[in-house]
Amino acid sequence: MSSVTLANFFRVETDKPDLLQAQVKALSKQIPLLLFITVVNTLAVAATHYGTAPYFLTVGFPLVVTIGYAWHGLDWAKLAFRPLSDRDAGRLCQSASKIAPGSASKIDPGVGWWRGVSP
Repeated sequence: MSSVTLANFFRVETDKPDLLQAQVKALSKQIPLLLFITVVNTLAVAATHYGTAPYFLTVGFPLVVTIGYAWHGLDWAKLAFRPLSDRDAGRLCQSASKIAPGSASKIDPGVGWWRGVSP
């Protein structure tokens, strides 16, 4: 699969407003769950390494991740109950699609993912 074909796979079609609204509605349910699973995994790894790993990795980092992901998860969850214009839905879907392999390889994957899922 060529990189052009792969890039087209992640392209957001802004000329279909009904599709964009449906995608935002689906993302508003899926992304908070994804963030919750990530927090649970982070806390599990921190708990298993508590006492052997440095304090900032077992307490500090999980605390920052939990607070940050809770904040973003709540922002995404609120989108299910808030009407969005078609333009805002398109912008939101485009920002969420920035995690595509073509663009994520140019920056740190964690930063790209964080920036991609932030409303």
